[in-house]
Amino acid sequence: MSNYKTVKFKVLSDNCSAEDHLEDRTHERIADKLYEIISAESSEGMTVGLEGEWGAGKSTVIRLLQEKLKAERQDKTFVFYIDAWEHEGDHLRRVFLEMLIARLQKWSQTKKYFRALKTINDKVTAKSSTKFITHRARLSCFGKMLAFSTVFVPFGSVIVSKLFNEVTIDPQGPFHRGFCLGLTMLFAPLIVYILEAIRWLISAGISWLHGKTPSVDGWAVFDSKARVDRVKETSLSDERSSVEFSKYFDEIIFVADYKLRED
Repeated sequence: MSNYKTVKFKVLSDNCSAEDHLEDRTHERIADKLYEIISAESSEGMTVGLEGEWGAGKSTVIRLLQEKLKAERQDKTFVFYIDAWEHEGDHLRRVFLEMLIARLQKWSQTKKYFRALKTINDKVTAKSSTKFITHRARLSCFGKMLAFSTVFVPFGSVIVSKLFNEVTIDPQGPFHRGFCLGLTMLFAPLIVYILEAIRWLISAGISWLHGKTPSVDGWAVFDSKARVDRVKETSLSDERSSVEFSKYFDEIIFVADYKLRED
């Protein structure tokens, strides 16, 4: 016969409750009182401290208050919640500001305020972007034509040197096609320059007729293109000082307050 006994146990959740299970509804009454204070809309700022031992129900009160504000004052009250225990070991000032900015960006839903908050966030995190740019020189259309025409120069030189003694300078004499072809190949780059000059003169004339200054980009042999390979963000500092924290917090609140006033 086994001497082992079956022991039943229940795992208790550490998550805060969304309901007040106490008979006197203590948590709910505290949440209602806090709601009344917030609804009073005093022009002065106010800080309320909620104290209690571990497991007393502080998180439950906040949870009930959040649900009440969300249901009745969603458009008038911005709620920001941060659990410091979740970020134990991190730099709390910086985490607080980053999470506040992220929550406000989601809440604002406007590009103008999103960009303003992002600018503050970049200062909070002290991020700097380093761009690595590669310049690659490529042949322009004129440069490609010029390079292609130089291929024919050696062939033209060979043809002209072989047929030079066969050609006579006589206007009435026969037309030597081979020699003319050799000359054309020999002076191909010059012909390209002349054709490009004619094209540019026509284009410049049209520009002048329209009162515009003609561009000389067409004469460029190389067309330099700049391309960003990658962007690397680096953080220059880990923690914000108390002075910096206060400064950035004021900037964040200013943006949030301006958004509320516009709405």
